[in-house]
Amino acid sequence: MMELQKRFEAGLAAIIDKDAKILLTTSGGVDSMVMLKLFAESKIKFEVAHCNFKLRGSESDGDERLVKKACSLLNVPFHSIKFDTKKYAAANNLSIQMAAREMRYKWFDELIKKQKLNFIATAHHADDNAETFLINLLRGTGLAGLSGIKMKTESIIRPLLRFSKSELTEFAKEQNLKWRDDKSNAENKYLRNNLRNQIMPLLQKINTQAVEHINHAALNIESANILLGEYIEQLKNDIQVSNSSADKGALEYNFKTIINHKQLTLIVFYIVQPYGFKNSDIENICECLRNKSGKRFESENFVLQIYNQHLIISKCKEDKPTSILWHAKTKKVTFGGYAFTSEVKKFDDDFFKKIKSNSNNSVAYFDSEKLVFPLNVRCWQKGDKFSPLGMKGQIKKVSDFFVDLHINFENKKSIPIITTQDKIIWIAGYRIDDNFKVTINSRNILVLTMKFEK
Repeated sequence: MMELQKRFEAGLAAIIDKDAKILLTTSGGVDSMVMLKLFAESKIKFEVAHCNFKLRGSESDGDERLVKKACSLLNVPFHSIKFDTKKYAAANNLSIQMAAREMRYKWFDELIKKQKLNFIATAHHADDNAETFLINLLRGTGLAGLSGIKMKTESIIRPLLRFSKSELTEFAKEQNLKWRDDKSNAENKYLRNNLRNQIMPLLQKINTQAVEHINHAALNIESANILLGEYIEQLKNDIQVSNSSADKGALEYNFKTIINHKQLTLIVFYIVQPYGFKNSDIENICECLRNKSGKRFESENFVLQIYNQHLIISKCKEDKPTSILWHAKTKKVTFGGYAFTSEVKKFDDDFFKKIKSNSNNSVAYFDSEKLVFPLNVRCWQKGDKFSPLGMKGQIKKVSDFFVDLHINFENKKSIPIITTQDKIIWIAGYRIDDNFKVTINSRNILVLTMKFEK
């Protein structure tokens, strides 16, 4: 006990001042209960926060009671809150995990301000760090993603990060600590659980020091990333155009002097990645720079323009309408450079055959009785879903639909989407929703046609 306590306090002293006041995020699991015990034995002032996400019924309530009782015995200030996680997730188009994260950190931030505390402490440990390393590796990431979890950020500390899960569990048993296991952690529903329950045990069979070695690699990568970052910053200063003719607030870089740099792709990545541009854009940007060709790329909030081996990054301008209403009596509307026209036709067998054989993506046919005007013509929105024609009621995210068609972010933002009562009826130029198609029982058919306006 003494050795682990000393290591804990030494690590804590390296990242915070002795007079700091900490908010411990305590779930009731073994990791957080060990953290509570270690802080209780130290001279650091702290309070405890517990979130009840109401996802496991009476088990969630049992977690809350355990933490509350432990704090009462230690005479430590205890704060708790109950969240309707499922409702929040549905209302904000978030996964349960992301909804829980968003709600808890918002509450933590409010607590440290109200209680005049300095840091939030989480119980992340070495195994969590190794899992994060592998998750980022599998998803595809730069050096920053492989640097692992940080011991300290602006408002968060992770004092258990240098301890393994087995060390913490052994300590908890030695100290006769009480904790509760979350049964959902045994389910392989999420990627992290899959890694934790299947991959990590296999790696540790191959090498008992797998967690230690992965963490050591993450530290080395972090050091390398810091050095590389310093080099890139100096390079950016050297190639930045100070008297740029670009719009105010834009950044302009002249790549002429480094266009033959062996690591041009890496340099471009570090310059544009903070602005939301994807890995898939990098090679295209580099190619345009090398060939002195002009092109425009868009991320969610920024525009990147290339001309004569110059690269300009600026914020997106909000001068385009994000949506427009299309009333029943309006025969033509324009949106995002496209003109849309409408026409209603009576159903007959010959016309039905024409519809079934239609291969022109610029013309779409709908059962007009299934539509409610006004229609809405708008841009793609995060969380959009529809049932593509031919998928027989299966729901698909529009973003996944675009990925399947290899449509990048630059282009998908400009694709018009037409809805009725907030339900998508047509990804204009690509696919209608199966629920609004013309069937043998249709009587009136709405024909929508789109044309590009020069």
